[in-house]
Amino acid sequence: MDGMFPLTLDAVWRLLHEHLDEATLREIHPWIRSGRVVRESQPVPFGGQMFPQSKVAEREIRIMGRKFRTTWTYAIEPPLRFAYEIRFENGSTSRFSNAYAAVPKGTFVKTVGEVSMKGVPTFLGLWATRRLLNRADDEDLGYANKPERSPERYQKG
Repeated sequence: MDGMFPLTLDAVWRLLHEHLDEATLREIHPWIRSGRVVRESQPVPFGGQMFPQSKVAEREIRIMGRKFRTTWTYAIEPPLRFAYEIRFENGSTSRFSNAYAAVPKGTFVKTVGEVSMKGVPTFLGLWATRRLLNRADDEDLGYANKPERSPERYQKG
Protein backbone atom coordinates (compact mmCIF):
# COMPACT_ATOMS: atom_id res chain seq x y z
CA MET A 1 0.00 0.00 0.00
CA ASP A 2 1.27 3.42 -0.91
CA GLY A 3 -0.01 6.73 0.33
CA MET A 4 0.79 10.31 1.19
CA PHE A 5 0.55 11.47 4.79
CA PRO A 6 -0.04 15.24 5.09
CA LEU A 7 2.80 15.95 7.52
CA THR A 8 6.47 16.68 6.82
CA LEU A 9 8.92 13.81 7.20
CA ASP A 10 10.29 15.33 10.43
CA ALA A 11 6.75 15.77 11.78
CA VAL A 12 5.91 12.15 10.96
CA TRP A 13 8.96 11.00 12.92
CA ARG A 14 8.03 13.24 15.87
CA LEU A 15 4.60 11.57 15.82
CA LEU A 16 6.16 8.10 15.56
CA HIS A 17 8.36 8.95 18.54
CA GLU A 18 5.24 9.71 20.57
CA HIS A 19 4.00 6.20 19.73
CA LEU A 20 6.94 4.80 21.72
CA ASP A 21 5.52 6.02 25.04
CA GLU A 22 2.83 3.59 26.25
CA ALA A 23 0.57 6.23 27.85
CA THR A 24 0.73 8.51 24.81
CA LEU A 25 0.16 5.55 22.49
CA ARG A 26 -3.11 4.78 24.32
CA GLU A 27 -4.11 8.44 23.99
CA ILE A 28 -3.49 8.33 20.24
CA HIS A 29 -5.08 4.89 19.73
CA PRO A 30 -7.77 4.20 22.37
CA TRP A 31 -8.28 0.63 21.14
CA ILE A 32 -4.89 -0.13 22.73
CA ARG A 33 -6.14 -0.72 26.27
CA SER A 34 -2.92 -1.35 28.19
CA GLY A 35 0.72 -2.11 27.60
CA ARG A 36 4.18 -2.49 28.99
CA VAL A 37 7.63 -2.42 27.46
CA VAL A 38 9.44 -5.75 27.71
CA ARG A 39 12.74 -4.52 26.30
CA GLU A 40 14.31 -1.82 24.14
CA SER A 41 17.66 -1.63 22.41
CA GLN A 42 20.17 1.15 22.76
CA PRO A 43 18.62 4.29 21.24
CA VAL A 44 19.86 6.23 18.23
CA PRO A 45 19.32 9.97 17.72
CA PHE A 46 17.15 11.48 15.01
CA GLY A 47 15.54 14.91 14.84
CA GLY A 48 16.30 15.75 18.46
CA GLN A 49 14.67 12.52 19.69
CA MET A 50 16.10 9.16 20.74
CA PHE A 51 14.67 6.07 19.03
CA PRO A 52 15.32 2.47 20.06
CA GLN A 53 16.40 0.41 17.06
CA SER A 54 14.28 -2.42 18.41
CA LYS A 55 11.52 -2.66 20.97
CA VAL A 56 9.20 -5.35 22.33
CA ALA A 57 5.96 -4.49 24.12
CA GLU A 58 3.08 -6.57 25.43
CA ARG A 59 -0.34 -4.99 24.92
CA GLU A 60 -4.00 -5.68 25.36
CA ILE A 61 -6.01 -4.35 22.44
CA ARG A 62 -9.72 -4.21 21.72
CA ILE A 63 -10.77 -4.52 18.10
CA MET A 64 -14.07 -5.52 16.56
CA GLY A 65 -15.55 -5.80 20.05
CA ARG A 66 -13.03 -8.35 21.31
CA LYS A 67 -10.00 -8.13 23.59
CA PHE A 68 -6.71 -9.66 22.52
CA ARG A 69 -3.34 -10.06 24.24
CA THR A 70 -0.58 -9.18 21.81
CA THR A 71 3.18 -8.83 21.58
CA TRP A 72 4.53 -6.03 19.38
CA THR A 73 8.08 -6.23 18.05
CA TYR A 74 9.53 -3.13 16.38
CA ALA A 75 12.48 -2.47 14.06
CA ILE A 76 13.12 1.26 13.77
CA GLU A 77 15.55 3.00 11.39
CA PRO A 78 14.83 6.75 11.37
CA PRO A 79 14.12 8.44 9.01
CA LEU A 80 13.75 5.55 6.56
CA ARG A 81 11.80 2.70 8.15
CA PHE A 82 9.43 1.89 11.01
CA ALA A 83 8.45 -1.78 11.02
CA TYR A 84 6.48 -3.85 13.48
CA GLU A 85 5.01 -7.27 14.03
CA ILE A 86 1.89 -7.89 16.10
CA ARG A 87 1.67 -11.44 17.43
CA PHE A 88 -1.67 -12.51 18.94
CA GLU A 89 -1.94 -15.11 21.69
CA ASN A 90 -3.65 -17.55 19.26
CA GLY A 91 -0.64 -17.43 16.90
CA SER A 92 -2.09 -14.95 14.40
CA THR A 93 0.39 -12.35 13.16
CA SER A 94 0.38 -9.04 11.35
CA ARG A 95 3.63 -7.60 10.00
CA PHE A 96 4.05 -4.12 8.56
CA SER A 97 7.07 -2.28 7.25
CA ASN A 98 6.66 1.41 6.48
CA ALA A 99 9.23 3.23 4.35
CA TYR A 100 9.19 7.05 4.34
CA ALA A 101 10.25 9.76 1.88
CA ALA A 102 9.71 13.50 1.92
CA VAL A 103 7.48 14.84 -0.87
CA PRO A 104 6.32 18.42 -1.54
CA LYS A 105 2.99 18.14 0.31
CA GLY A 106 3.93 15.77 3.11
CA THR A 107 5.48 12.33 3.44
CA PHE A 108 5.18 9.43 1.03
CA VAL A 109 4.63 6.17 2.93
CA LYS A 110 5.09 2.77 1.31
CA THR A 111 3.65 0.00 3.47
CA VAL A 112 4.39 -3.66 2.93
CA GLY A 113 2.28 -5.96 5.06
CA GLU A 114 1.64 -9.59 5.76
CA VAL A 115 -1.38 -10.81 7.72
CA SER A 116 -2.06 -14.32 9.02
CA MET A 117 -5.25 -14.63 11.08
CA LYS A 118 -6.05 -18.07 12.41
CA GLY A 119 -9.69 -19.07 12.13
CA VAL A 120 -10.63 -16.03 10.02
CA PRO A 121 -11.28 -16.17 6.25
CA THR A 122 -8.56 -14.32 4.32
CA PHE A 123 -10.92 -11.76 2.78
CA LEU A 124 -12.33 -10.88 6.21
CA GLY A 125 -8.88 -10.64 7.77
CA LEU A 126 -7.69 -8.30 5.01
CA TRP A 127 -10.84 -6.16 5.29
CA ALA A 128 -10.44 -5.87 9.08
CA THR A 129 -6.74 -5.05 8.75
CA ARG A 130 -7.33 -2.36 6.12
CA ARG A 131 -10.09 -0.87 8.26
CA LEU A 132 -7.85 -0.80 11.35
CA LEU A 133 -4.93 0.77 9.43
CA ASN A 134 -7.22 3.49 8.05
CA ARG A 135 -8.56 4.12 11.56
CA ALA A 136 -5.01 4.32 12.93
CA ASP A 137 -4.04 6.86 10.25
CA ASP A 138 -7.10 8.96 11.11
CA GLU A 139 -6.25 8.77 14.82
CA ASP A 140 -2.62 9.75 14.11
CA LEU A 141 -3.68 12.79 12.12
CA GLY A 142 -6.33 13.72 14.69
CA TYR A 143 -3.73 13.56 17.46
CA ALA A 144 -1.21 15.61 15.48
CA ASN A 145 -3.84 18.27 14.74
CA LYS A 146 -5.32 18.60 18.25
CA PRO A 147 -5.78 22.29 19.14
CA GLU A 148 -3.81 21.93 22.40
CA ARG A 149 -0.85 20.60 20.41
CA SER A 150 1.44 23.20 18.97
CA PRO A 151 0.73 23.13 15.21
CA GLU A 152 4.32 23.96 14.34
CA ARG A 153 5.44 20.89 16.30
CA TYR A 154 3.96 18.72 13.57
CA GLN A 155 4.15 20.98 10.53
CA LYS A 156 7.66 22.38 10.44
CA GLY A 157 10.40 20.20 9.06
